Amino acid sequence: MTEELMSFLTNDQNFMIVYNERWGEKEGIIKIKNDPVNRFVCLYTTRLKKNFPTGELHFAGLYDSECNRLYYNLFAESIFEGTGNKIHIQRYSKLRDEILEKVGNRVHEYIQIKANTVNTTIELNYQMNNRDEFKRQALEELAENYYEDCKTNQIKKSWIDIDLDLSDCIDYLRNKELYIKLLSDKYLQLKVYGRTNEVRLIEQEKHRRIVDRLKKKILGMKLYGREQEYLFFIQKLAKYKDAKTISVEYQKYDQSLSFKIKNVSKLECGYLAVRGKISDFDIIGRSRETFKTLYGHEDVEIDHINKVTYGRKVIYSKQQSEN
Repeated sequence: MTEELMSFLTNDQNFMIVYNERWGEKEGIIKIKNDPVNRFVCLYTTRLKKNFPTGELHFAGLYDSECNRLYYNLFAESIFEGTGNKIHIQRYSKLRDEILEKVGNRVHEYIQIKANTVNTTIELNYQMNNRDEFKRQALEELAENYYEDCKTNQIKKSWIDIDLDLSDCIDYLRNKELYIKLLSDKYLQLKVYGRTNEVRLIEQEKHRRIVDRLKKKILGMKLYGREQEYLFFIQKLAKYKDAKTISVEYQKYDQSLSFKIKNVSKLECGYLAVRGKISDFDIIGRSRETFKTLYGHEDVEIDHINKVTYGRKVIYSKQQSEN
């Protein structure tokens, strides 16, 4: 199949029959050369009837002969299996994401420059009455980063609402730097310059800068001592994020109790970083009733957890955090 497909991509043949293992049936591949110099080859699949095309075409991939790379559509993946040792293969969706990311970065560069010169109410809002909201976001992001390495300093690709078709991708591959500049300038002209969207993006950039400053202060132990302890606790548990349950040694009001509890997940870690509490509903088995008898209707507080273990491994201890 590999040799046959390679030959098909580069010869004058425009149609071949292949077996699609995903669907368990034969399909036809139709090849359409896109430009006069035949650098780009567009591939389409079609259902067969008695080994003849039915007429309905589905985009399967784009082959760039200059760099010997095939950008395949996900549904056609099984057709191109085994070609990786002959040609470079990549999902077509990743090519589109690459374009949107680069456009997003250029838009972000423009917004960063504007944010240095344009005044908004974001800074005043932070100084006057809304510091807790910024602090909450900073703590939540720091906690989540222990579970997954998140990039929070770039405009999300989804903000760049450009409909890219096949011709856009081909133009990009012809001259990447030039096409990104043209596409970015077009987006800025239509969606950003002098519009409400520009103000929104500038405000988001300023909001992002404040949150990032707070994160640096928290990590540098210059701010929020108690929350620093909460983050240390989360960091230790995140190393065992695949554990479903953990064991806790707890002490409050001169009363001690050991119990098992559901492990903290990424979805819960942000709340834990801000509040420093785990719901008592996460305590497993009869220990929850004992906990309620000793401490009433309270949540489990990090401040009163002496040790956390997983099996025989000590994940967290208060002595570690105090050193």
